Amino acid sequence: MIAGTRELIVHESYRLIDEVDEPDEVVWVLALVHTARRWPALH
Repeated sequence: MIAGTRELIVHESYRLIDEVDEPDEVVWVLALVHTARRWPALH
């Protein structure tokens, strides 16, 4: 998990990563990742 983001399991095979911009009450969808992939990716 990356600081400042949230993860939501939207399907057993997918996770949605988002970030909330509190002052503006905007949700930014950052990624939709298959659960078999490592998130965040390590380099």
